[in-house]
Amino acid sequence: MPYHLTHLAEADSVQDVTDVVADQVVPAFGPQGLVLMSAYEGRLHVIGHRGYSTEFINRFDGTPLTSRTPTAHARATGDAVSFPDFADFRRTYPDAPRSASGNAWAFLPLTASGHSIGSPVLSYDQPRPFPPTEPALLASLAGLIAQALDRARLYDAQHTLAHTVQTGLLPPPCPTSPALTSPPATSRPATAWLLAATSTTSSTLPPPSQRRSATSKATTPPSS
Repeated sequence: MPYHLTHLAEADSVQDVTDVVADQVVPAFGPQGLVLMSAYEGRLHVIGHRGYSTEFINRFDGTPLTSRTPTAHARATGDAVSFPDFADFRRTYPDAPRSASGNAWAFLPLTASGHSIGSPVLSYDQPRPFPPTEPALLASLAGLIAQALDRARLYDAQHTLAHTVQTGLLPPPCPTSPALTSPPATSRPATAWLLAATSTTSSTLPPPSQRRSATSKATTPPSS
C-alpha cells in the first residue's frame, strides 16, 4: 500500500482524514483542486478544500441534497460524473459557477456501509480526457476516502459522547468562600489600631527641645 494511503488508514478524526486526503492522497492522483463534502442534515457541507478561494467555496457550502448539482447527483445515484472540459460541463449544468482555474472535473460518490455520506470534487487546471480505466481508479479512491471518513465520523462521535459523559459525572464546583478571597477581617482594624496607637503616643510626647533639656538634667551630676 502506498505511504499516503497508509496515512489515510491511520487518520482518526474527520479533520485528520480531510488533511491527509487534501494534502497527500488526491495530489498523488493528479488533480490540482479538491472539494470534500459530507452529507448531513439534508445538505452537503464542505469539510475541506484545496485550490479554491474561500469566497468561491462558500457558494456551495450547505447545498441541499435535492439540488440539481453534479455533487448532489453523484451522491444520490452513486455514479461518478466526469467532464473533460468546461464546454462539456456547461452543456450539462449551464447555471453552475466556474472557478477560474478549473478546466476539467470529476464528481465522485462517497459510500460506506451501504450509505452515501458525501462527495469529493476533483478539478484539473487543463482539459483532459478521462480514459476508460480511470473511472475504476477514481471509484477505488472514493471508496478508500469514504471508509476513512466514516470511521473518523464514528471516532469523533464517540469522543464527543465520552467527553459529555465525563463532564456529567464530575461533581459540581465548590462554592467560593468569601473568607478565601477576601483579606482577613482583622487586618484593617489591626492596622487602624496600630496607627491610632502610634498617633496617640506621638501626641503625648513633649516637643524635642524639652526632651533634650530633660535628658540633660537627668544625666548632669549634682554639684558638691
